Amino acid sequence: MSLVQTFEELIASDWRLERMGGDWLVVEPDSENNLLRVGGGRSFAFSLDHKALDCFPFMKPNTPLEGVRSTCDAIIVADVGDQCLVVAIEMKTRESDKGKALKQIESGHHWLCWTLSLLRMYDHWRGHYRFCSIVSLKPRQQVRKGGTSRRSAPVLPTAQTGRSGEPMFVLKNHPRLNLVDLIDALPPSPTGVCL
Repeated sequence: MSLVQTFEELIASDWRLERMGGDWLVVEPDSENNLLRVGGGRSFAFSLDHKALDCFPFMKPNTPLEGVRSTCDAIIVADVGDQCLVVAIEMKTRESDKGKALKQIESGHHWLCWTLSLLRMYDHWRGHYRFCSIVSLKPRQQVRKGGTSRRSAPVLPTAQTGRSGEPMFVLKNHPRLNLVDLIDALPPSPTGVCL
């Protein structure tokens, strides 16, 4: 079973992201930066960041322990060619919010590591994957009309290093993200090392 199929079997439908055409819609409802379209390859997308749903029901909703209930806005699991990719996405309006975004992405990564460890322990999935993160900032410029093709999408910036050591891309004018382009932009990973 592929990693995408495994997550399709694992994640309840209430947590899945909405789809339009072949794109997953990463939405941040109460933010000025409220939409990132993600497509390309076979993928599955979900969010643990729902106002109407409690992803940590065993923790007090009003705990004074700041941040322990936070997670990233979206997680995308993809099979592109012969590669498995897991992407944590956080949407922010301003570059000054990047520090908080990095912690939310790291929280999502810890959840993913725990989940993937359980899947491996119970022999549901044994493959390798690459992990990267995206901080999507509010687009500053209009996207060219008719600019919905992969060819017209802005070029990805050079990867930075996230808090977990993963390749991290800070997108400043990318209302759309293609997963094939993302894999192509990832720096080489040593054999057997999956962040």
